[in-house]
Amino acid sequence: MTIRSLAAAATLTAAALSAPATAQSSLGVVAGELSFGQSSADGAGAFFEAMIDVSITEHHGLQGHLGYSDIDGGDIGSLAGVVYMTPRPGQKYGLTFMLSDVDDRSLTYGQFGAAGMFSLTDTLDIEVRGGIGEVFQNGLDWLTVGVGVHYRPSADWHLYAQYDIAEFEEAGLDAFGHVATIGARYSPEGQAWAVFAEVSRDEISGHPRGDGETVARVGFALTWGAPTNGQPAFRVSDPARQLLRRGLY
Repeated sequence: MTIRSLAAAATLTAAALSAPATAQSSLGVVAGELSFGQSSADGAGAFFEAMIDVSITEHHGLQGHLGYSDIDGGDIGSLAGVVYMTPRPGQKYGLTFMLSDVDDRSLTYGQFGAAGMFSLTDTLDIEVRGGIGEVFQNGLDWLTVGVGVHYRPSADWHLYAQYDIAEFEEAGLDAFGHVATIGARYSPEGQAWAVFAEVSRDEISGHPRGDGETVARVGFALTWGAPTNGQPAFRVSDPARQLLRRGLY
């Protein structure tokens, strides 16, 4: 996988989202989003993300993600997804995958796991996730778990908080990565756009140790439809990104 192939896939995704609504319905596409923005991290720049949510059967679906981000450790292109089921209203869970490639470096890594989302009320959802990952070239591996809270105080606002922890193991690297994020998203009801802002605090404990860093992201999104079950889209974590941004790997 290369950045060029990801760019081509992004073009196809954009074309699919811009197709007429009747065509999207016939393909089973229930939601889509194209977002882009800027990060405040040292050495970081723009990011682009695309999401598509496809209904396969009445109770099964596929949520796909395509992403590109410019960080100090190299440009990262990512392909991720969740194959999920919705057994009843307010519940969805499934298997997750992620494959990322660092441009200009012989570095590709992947992750496989599971995720679930459960509605506590009409406006509050809890998300849990876990996975195992590995860098294919040299065997760095990790185990990660995370939790998220989603709150919708009105039809226009979505507030969220996320926390993920990962354990990394390799010769010379025995550490835990922590990432905590809070964010807000504003999307006027009935409009096909949204703006969002989030702040993340991450750190590395163990060996080597990395002091806490705060990173802000702001962005704009073009949207269509709503994810299955009326719940937010799943989040697929990427623990290796923090190591790359810090230059620890």
